[in-house]
Amino acid sequence: MDAAKSVSATFTLAPVAKNVTKPKSHTVLAAALFEAESGNEIDVLDTQIDGLFTLNTGILLSGGWNAGFTGKSGMKTVLNGGLTIQSGASTANTLDVMGQLIIKAGSLTVDGISLKP
Repeated sequence: MDAAKSVSATFTLAPVAKNVTKPKSHTVLAAALFEAESGNEIDVLDTQIDGLFTLNTGILLSGGWNAGFTGKSGMKTVLNGGLTIQSGASTANTLDVMGQLIIKAGSLTVDGISLKP
């Protein structure tokens, strides 16, 4: 046991979003939203995610999910930067939006969402 030992490990990023409809996990929320098709459900981890996010089609954006995406954690997802609705009829829940919420076209039905400066 006096000889030098070598150890290697591979780490992968945990997903922050999951397209439940397809199903596919994403380590970047913007990628999950970009790839979403009309009617898809995107579940989002209960953490703060920085950036400007855009919904280009009607989806269900569901925040507050635990790390295993097996249930709601009781905490909200925080979108720190803003959310823009480009088109489609979307529904969102369990989110805090810090920044602007802009609806350019389409609509957004909300449940359990707070808008904060």
